[in-house]
Amino acid sequence: MEYISLTNGVCMPKMVLGSFNISEQEIINNMVSTALAEGVNGFDTSPSYGSEEILGKALQNAGINRKKVFISDKIDIWQMYEGKGEIRKYVEKSLKDLKTDYLDLLLIHWPFRRYLLETWKSFESLYEQKFVRSIGLCNVNSRVYSEFMQSEINIEPHVIQVEISPLRTINQDLELFFKTDVVVEAYSPLCRMVPQLKDNTILQMLAKKYDKSIAQIILRWHLERGVVPVFTSSKPERIRENVDVFNFKLEQSDIKLITSLNADYKIFPESYGCPGY
Repeated sequence: MEYISLTNGVCMPKMVLGSFNISEQEIINNMVSTALAEGVNGFDTSPSYGSEEILGKALQNAGINRKKVFISDKIDIWQMYEGKGEIRKYVEKSLKDLKTDYLDLLLIHWPFRRYLLETWKSFESLYEQKFVRSIGLCNVNSRVYSEFMQSEINIEPHVIQVEISPLRTINQDLELFFKTDVVVEAYSPLCRMVPQLKDNTILQMLAKKYDKSIAQIILRWHLERGVVPVFTSSKPERIRENVDVFNFKLEQSDIKLITSLNADYKIFPESYGCPGY
């Protein structure tokens, strides 16, 4: 596995396994064991995914040294609202479920405006007390991010996680994110392999050219753009395939071809907590 350094020096793997919609212990056990065997040691979860506890058990069953894995979790809108920004008790529960005493990354899942800054202050406190090694935001665009960066915060985000795929390239947003040296993660990096991707002639041509699958071409495209893909798969063979992307590089012209597929296509609708998103 290759790594990328956050602005605070923390090293994050360049590929992360997600756990969205995973609810069975045996399935996530197989996911985790396969990922670790293939060199993937980054794992992403959220209270709303319902996978924290089973992920914690899977990592415990794997018997791997805690320092050898990178665990990312989130704070959800209901927690921001219920705690009015004071979210420490929710993080403590997540730590208990994950069977760890710290998180490598904590993210605000949706930038619910009413308690965004209050929640970030809680994040800063948890970071300073070393309950979390890095902090960040999900689901922000350049406008929301710019406004946030101009607000009264003491610690700038280390990571931004947003939906990115060849059908949603967010070029302008990425340009701003990278200017601030924040590391960008892409969730739904394969856009669930919708027909617009699976049947795309450009991607089919590139898959043949590089002797790789379309999924591998897309994941390599993310890496070439400096983006960390967070993919979810319950199939061991698919995990192995997705990880096998560190042994080739795309030509710049091919990267541009893939980027040209942008259609501002989004799988997940914006939250009601993000007016005007």
